Amino acid sequence: MFTNRLSCVSLCMIFMSLWLVNTMNAQQNIHSDSRIYDETPLEFTSESVLNKGDWFKLRIIESGIYKITYTDILNLGLDPSGIDPTKIGIFFNGNGMLPEGNDKSRHDDLYENDIFVSGEEDGIFNTNDYVLFYGSGQTKWKYNLLSSHFEHEINPYSDTSFYFLTFNRQSNGKRIVQKVQTNTESNKHFNQFLDYQYHEIDSVNLILSGRQWYGEEFSINDANKQFDFVFPNLVKERKAYIRYEIVGRSIAEDVYFSLKANDETLFDSVLIAKLSPDSQIHARESNKNAEFSSASDNIRISIPFLSKEGSSRAWLNYLRINAWRWLVYNNEPLFFSNPDSKGSGSISTFSIASSNPNLMLWDITNPLKPSIQQYNYLTDSIKFSIETDTMRQYLLLDESHIKAVVAFNKIPNQDLHSISNCEMLIVTDMRFIDEANEIKNIHYVEDNIDCVVTDIKQIYNEFGCGTLDATALRDFIRMVYVKSDKNLKYVLLFGDASYDYRDRISGNNNIVPTYQSTASLIDTRSFLSDDYFGLMDVTEGDAMSGSLDLGIGRLPVSTVEEAQTVVNKIQQYISDGTEISGEWRNNITFIADDGNGNLHLDQAETLSKQIDTARFEMNVTKIYTDAYKRVSVTGGYRYPDATIALHNKIEEGSLVVNYTGHGGITGLTDEKLFTIADITSLTNGKKMPFFITATCEFSRFDNPKFVSAGERLLMQPNGGAIAMMTTTRVAFSHSNFALNRKLYNAVFDRSDVEFKRLGDIIRLAKSPANENIYNFTLLGDPALRLNYPAKKIITTLFNGQAPNKMESDTVHAMSGISIEGKIVDFEGVEVSNFNGFLDIKMFDKKTTYRTLANDQTSNAVNFTYFNKLLFKGRVSVINGKFKAEFLLPKDLSYNYGNAKISYYAVDTSIFDDATGAYSNLIVGGIDEKVTVDEKGPDITMFLNRSDFVSGGVTLPDPVLYAQISDPQGVNYLGTSIGRDIVLTIDGLTSSAVILNNYYQAETDNFASGTIMYNLNNLPLGPHTLELKSWDLHNNSSTKSIDFVIETYDDLMLTNVLNYPNPFSTETNFTFQHNQKDGIFDVVLDIYTLAGKWVTTLHAKAASNSSTSLPISWDGKDHTGDKIDSGSYVYRIRVTDADGRQSIVNQKFVYIR
Repeated sequence: MFTNRLSCVSLCMIFMSLWLVNTMNAQQNIHSDSRIYDETPLEFTSESVLNKGDWFKLRIIESGIYKITYTDILNLGLDPSGIDPTKIGIFFNGNGMLPEGNDKSRHDDLYENDIFVSGEEDGIFNTNDYVLFYGSGQTKWKYNLLSSHFEHEINPYSDTSFYFLTFNRQSNGKRIVQKVQTNTESNKHFNQFLDYQYHEIDSVNLILSGRQWYGEEFSINDANKQFDFVFPNLVKERKAYIRYEIVGRSIAEDVYFSLKANDETLFDSVLIAKLSPDSQIHARESNKNAEFSSASDNIRISIPFLSKEGSSRAWLNYLRINAWRWLVYNNEPLFFSNPDSKGSGSISTFSIASSNPNLMLWDITNPLKPSIQQYNYLTDSIKFSIETDTMRQYLLLDESHIKAVVAFNKIPNQDLHSISNCEMLIVTDMRFIDEANEIKNIHYVEDNIDCVVTDIKQIYNEFGCGTLDATALRDFIRMVYVKSDKNLKYVLLFGDASYDYRDRISGNNNIVPTYQSTASLIDTRSFLSDDYFGLMDVTEGDAMSGSLDLGIGRLPVSTVEEAQTVVNKIQQYISDGTEISGEWRNNITFIADDGNGNLHLDQAETLSKQIDTARFEMNVTKIYTDAYKRVSVTGGYRYPDATIALHNKIEEGSLVVNYTGHGGITGLTDEKLFTIADITSLTNGKKMPFFITATCEFSRFDNPKFVSAGERLLMQPNGGAIAMMTTTRVAFSHSNFALNRKLYNAVFDRSDVEFKRLGDIIRLAKSPANENIYNFTLLGDPALRLNYPAKKIITTLFNGQAPNKMESDTVHAMSGISIEGKIVDFEGVEVSNFNGFLDIKMFDKKTTYRTLANDQTSNAVNFTYFNKLLFKGRVSVINGKFKAEFLLPKDLSYNYGNAKISYYAVDTSIFDDATGAYSNLIVGGIDEKVTVDEKGPDITMFLNRSDFVSGGVTLPDPVLYAQISDPQGVNYLGTSIGRDIVLTIDGLTSSAVILNNYYQAETDNFASGTIMYNLNNLPLGPHTLELKSWDLHNNSSTKSIDFVIETYDDLMLTNVLNYPNPFSTETNFTFQHNQKDGIFDVVLDIYTLAGKWVTTLHAKAASNSSTSLPISWDGKDHTGDKIDSGSYVYRIRVTDADGRQSIVNQKFVYIR
């Protein structure tokens, strides 16, 4: 009997296409499927299909035929009667990972699938109409020609497929077709097929890195596990094939296990060699295959764990079985294919035993374009003949296996494909979209950068068919790169990432994904990398091959608060203003770990010399831990003085901080030089350095369970780092050092007019690529430029003479110095409109330090850098020129050697800045012509106000003001022992405070300066302050002041007055009080002498140093008319924040 299945289309379509990838459930039957791509090269469409119409996103876990009914459409909030069923379309791009190689073909945008719509002929979606489509899970099966078996591939990114449904296609939707049998005589006949199943549960990532996850754990307490497979109608005469992969770990013994199929031992005492205690390998793999016979359709795989040591472990990765089955339909969907059918010119006939004549047979070789396969039904048998030049895949099923769609989500229209040109992309999640747009606006206003902000979920929709896939993000970026004719330069990934793509761990925060390596067992081989998203060339991408074409940076924020923090820091860093300017921009700090035969110190020395040569204007500080005293504590050693030095240097400000040595997620060095506690204590404000950490996994940002030290440093709200070139995994010293050197080649390169942005610096430093650089990532905004001054400072006269490159100028202790110079631009042209100030530092010869060989693998060596100051002051810059005069101190090293003068200048009108240095200078000896001064500095002191008298009363927490002057200059350099500015409180010399850093020299006057210092937390009662200061000839002076700290329960007003008084146009009312400064409510009633009310003033008055800010009045009464000339009285009523009130009456005279 021949059955033409098109004669019963309605029934036929019900039994449509359960196609060859089944569920991700570990012990269910999984059948072949693959993502089908067009063979033509990828060309990007100009717009996405999602840009118009109504779209719904359907979530699929298990493979099967899915049905959309009239009721489903009603539940979507649509009127089915208004839908033209011929315009219904369903889109899906296929399952599995996207191909990583840029040269591999893939679908651009969403791909429409062939579906069946019942009842569409009348153009109306009626009550009994419905849609059938095939839904595919995410596991792929491929036939391996070498092993002659099917192999599975789990999608590491997701176990969920997404289909996109629309009801208003502009053209008719795609529909399935019937495939007829061939009339050519068969040359092959088949009544068997090769079936396959697997067991794989991905539940644990052994090193919290990489894509590979593992399943069941074996130990001596859980040593025997069994796994059951069922192959109905097994061909007993043919061998089944099994392959396993198990990983084992032990440092105490070799790991052993066996594997049995039913009662047959396939592998006996398989050995996985033990590991050494210091091995970077976490576990070793064992994967083998074997053939076996089974007398039953039921196959039980037993794995006894044979190790005896309690710490030994093993984990199952997968079991996979291929077995031949008879083609028999058993009232369940039958997926089948036969590798033997393939061949040039092959015509194959398939025979399937079945008692059901009403089955549907689908050719699902291309699951996106399935077809109904015509067949003949004979007595208890289905037969069909077809050309099999390629291996065909089929599905036979009946009506009972149709699934209902349970998850519909309407999505808004989107069109990322319309983006054709921009210089920067910001990829984020909608929760951070406002903050991302702030960064976009900052760069547009400050840098004129054309930036586009995109939602990561929209990228998944258009480029990953709704599924999370790192390659979808890369493909989107590459589309913009290609369409913009390579104008795209920077990509900011604005969100945290996780090593868990599938949300298996609690508290996961995979907001914007990163690329994880396939290696997942060896710490030194496993990595994460954002570089993957910058591999744009056609030949790049596969397995991370290629070199960076873009500057990629990440801000790993997890909360809106963190997002706001990093945005505020970026805004502060690039904003104009003297508050962010400062000579800290001339500083660079090198930190080196001890041990390893001085390896880290030697590398830091090489880097510092590189800076000295290329950028002599940079002031280098060296913090080498082995040069500090090492202290033994419980649990190891510490370098407390080195920690203090590093903290102080960060607080002072440094453009770049560069660390070389050991480190980890909790901090730097084994001695805990720089820990998370140190990071959270930072208050360096806007003086935020660019951190370079040539160490291991300091910024491992993809572990949701732990926020690394590097992340905390970047997101520290009160300072910390502005950006970091940092490591995320174990790294190698030699590769770290090579990359570090290349970084500095790019950081200060100015082959263009402007210095390079961080993204360009990283891109250049990472070219050409090698495996170890993947562990380095830019945490920060790639479009940010370091705050290195753009203009240069040139010395034109030194002591009245033009600098001579052939001869060095020589100066001595107590000599007078006169310097003239100018500001020039990048091309050396004088900037005549530069007006502001210039800070000068003069350094004595380089100071020599020696390491202490604290570690047994360290060697004692000398190192030097400019560290001893001879002068620090500020002068004016007028029309691009400056002049400075000062004296050198008596205390300097009298041996002769090269000194250095460092410059930093700021234009206070447009907040431009400049840097420079003068090095053609020798200092040494003493100036014998100078008359030695023997009088110390003049010191003036007061508290809060200049009219304060010694012995007076003040409120708690007063402010000390001091004026210090001396014709020889004030010594506040801190480079001479015992020559500091010292404040002693109540005679307690043990707790004396050094105020060198609080001294601010007057501009253009090296001989005078001021100090302002807060005296907090002093107890009530009498106190004495003593201030001692030195001049540059080593003369000292001491000044003291007495005061009493009191507090008052009642608010008292004093010095209530108005000025001017008399007045004719406007007067200002002020008062003093006896409480802490704050905001006061003020009511001021004004009357004539006869007591007639004139007006009432209400104000919120702030106070400074117990004196209110003025309240102004224009002399008008409550009607707005000017008052008459004469005397008036006023009553001022003041209320503080605690509700305390005081009232005072006073008089004034008005002259009209």
